[in-house]
Amino acid sequence: MRILLVGVLLVLLGIFLIISDTVLGILEQKPSARAEGGIVIFIGPIPIVVGSSLKAVLFAVILTIILMISIYSLLFWK
Repeated sequence: MRILLVGVLLVLLGIFLIISDTVLGILEQKPSARAEGGIVIFIGPIPIVVGSSLKAVLFAVILTIILMISIYSLLFWK
């Protein structure tokens, strides 16, 4: 039950970050702003990493490692 709560909270946090970034981007109206992104997809034990730059890929991988460690620690917490 705890893992479900963590999952819902992470989804809500992601939605909040996307909305707040969109609103801040509209308010600032910087024409020189450049968006970068990266994604890590797990198909079984094999990770597939895609990104628009090396910096975005490294950030996605590091964030994935942190999230995996926190989820595993919550799963095996007694």
